[in-house]
Amino acid sequence: MRQLPLSLSLAFITAAFMLVTVLTMGIAAHRRRIAMLRCVGMTRGGVALLMLAETAVLAFAGWALGLLAAMGLVQVFLLVEGSAELPNLVHADWRAPALTGGLALATALVAAIAPALHAAKIAPLEVVQSVPSDVRRVSVARTLLGLALLLPIVLLSLPFDVTSKTRLI
Repeated sequence: MRQLPLSLSLAFITAAFMLVTVLTMGIAAHRRRIAMLRCVGMTRGGVALLMLAETAVLAFAGWALGLLAAMGLVQVFLLVEGSAELPNLVHADWRAPALTGGLALATALVAAIAPALHAAKIAPLEVVQSVPSDVRRVSVARTLLGLALLLPIVLLSLPFDVTSKTRLI
């Protein structure tokens, strides 16, 4: 229980950085399309609102999938544990999804401020300029390294014979 606030805060910080990265990459990939929208009359505020709407969709999808995955993992843990003290099923009332959804949306909107401002600064004349894209290929080695760095978090959450102080560290 002592690790819960730390785990939750790290999860939302990680989600915020992932959203900033995804949105920034999306801006680089669609820079020409955004400039075309600006040419046909979309305002800077409209571009920023478009980015915020994209962020809300990404945040909602991530929240829904994360909520379903978390509930599924809790159920699997309870089935594997099989203790008489634990209930067979865990039911969450309406407050858990509502609070996590609100927190996910707030985190996403804070994370979207910088990419939305960056997208709003795209000039309409970039359509005629041949601006090279900032998008790089996805590195498989870096992706696997990132997943490997997340692996200890999953392993330490399993019920091994490790002291709570070691788990916290």
